[in-house]
Amino acid sequence: MLFIVDNNINDNPNNKWIVLFTVCLGVMIISLNMSITNVSLPAISEYFTISLNQTEWVITSYFITYVGLVTLFADIGNFKGHGRIFSIGILLFLISSILCSISPSIDFLIGSRLLQGLAASMILAGPLVIIEYYFPTNMLGRAMGVYGMMVAIGLGLGPVVGGLVQDFFGWRAIFLVNIPVCLIVLPLSIKYVQMKINKPLHVNFLGGFLELIAVALIIYTLSIVELGDYIKASLYGIISIILVISFLYVEKRSDSPMVNWGLLKNFTFTSFNVSFHVLYICEYVLLYVLPFYTEKILGISSSMTGIVLSAAPIVMIVFTPISGYIADKIGSILPVVIGFSLSIISFLLLLTLNEHSTILELVVYYTIMGIGIAFAQAPINKVVMSIVSINNKTSASSILTLFRSMGIAMASSYGSIILSLSIPEGLLTNTIIRGSGIPEFLTGMDNIFIFGIILLAVMLLLMIRVKIKVKDRKSIIGKL
Repeated sequence: MLFIVDNNINDNPNNKWIVLFTVCLGVMIISLNMSITNVSLPAISEYFTISLNQTEWVITSYFITYVGLVTLFADIGNFKGHGRIFSIGILLFLISSILCSISPSIDFLIGSRLLQGLAASMILAGPLVIIEYYFPTNMLGRAMGVYGMMVAIGLGLGPVVGGLVQDFFGWRAIFLVNIPVCLIVLPLSIKYVQMKINKPLHVNFLGGFLELIAVALIIYTLSIVELGDYIKASLYGIISIILVISFLYVEKRSDSPMVNWGLLKNFTFTSFNVSFHVLYICEYVLLYVLPFYTEKILGISSSMTGIVLSAAPIVMIVFTPISGYIADKIGSILPVVIGFSLSIISFLLLLTLNEHSTILELVVYYTIMGIGIAFAQAPINKVVMSIVSINNKTSASSILTLFRSMGIAMASSYGSIILSLSIPEGLLTNTIIRGSGIPEFLTGMDNIFIFGIILLAVMLLLMIRVKIKVKDRKSIIGKL
């Protein structure tokens, strides 16, 4: 086994629920923090008088360290305990939140977000491994459902709390919301989520460094594309590919690879990971573009924007545990197919939005997306974690987290690139968009929705293909 848990903790059946609550609360604050920040992008852009490209780095800087380091910390958790890494991450997240709130410049804010992303990578490196260890297979779907529900609560509270806090106290205060939750989670994690392991480190630090640089360069390349410098973007893109290949080569030759990348040879495992990646791209590209639409086209306040953007996460709170229960009873593929189908319908409806649309229309269309995500999320988690052997649980969790994180990280970049191709520079720095700027913005937003529809349609076809392969191949472990 990769880790050992204190028997006094593990033998108490009630403690698995305390562990689940603690881990989920920690993950919730991460999702809350991300949705809060998205709502505040227009205000941050206006406060520092910066361009769309610069504003995007408030989001992407966070994901550089988050995505680039989550695999490394997952591997370190195998030797020093996932609970210990989780607790240190909570502490660093608390400190970095304070630093973000006092940022005197955009550069300081971006630097603080880099530290916050590092903390997030520690927090999210091991929760699925911890949950999978404490809960038996016949309860794993429900546990994953609760996990997904808490993520949804964070996403749901983020826009509402962020909008209200920003309206009354300014954008700096949104980062202080993290502090009370961190102060609750930290002592609980120290007491209940500490896995008793302290082995000498045999971690591929060179591979971890190459992964971090590759992620940073990929995200930077996307930002260059947005600026229209395609020659420079091509050069950095080639370098990024070389770094990714180098990373995989170093991992393959290492005596202690961070992840068993051989798991990706399993068609079902890889398909579900890719579907998770796409699902999060579509979810977070909406969180990127809709605040600009509601505040600058419809002219509503940040607090009302927060209420609107909480629609999808609120229904996810209800439907995610239900989808986990369904996955335990009848398998995961059907709810995933339903989830992607509903998400496509949502994006098609969002294409009808214009400057005269009502808030109710937006809420209804966005709510359908939330139901779709809820149906897909817990079953995907269950399949990825249950299809592998016990020795590959951490690797499966790391790969799933990496695919999900890259989806979130690249969503803002994709949204920004697509939007920037349709609008003139500086348009989004206006408090309200009027005149010819309205159709330009709406065209850019529609292009983002079309982009989402194409991705979701491809994934829906892939999930149908997975269902066919599962019927044809009996070697798949467990009931999908």
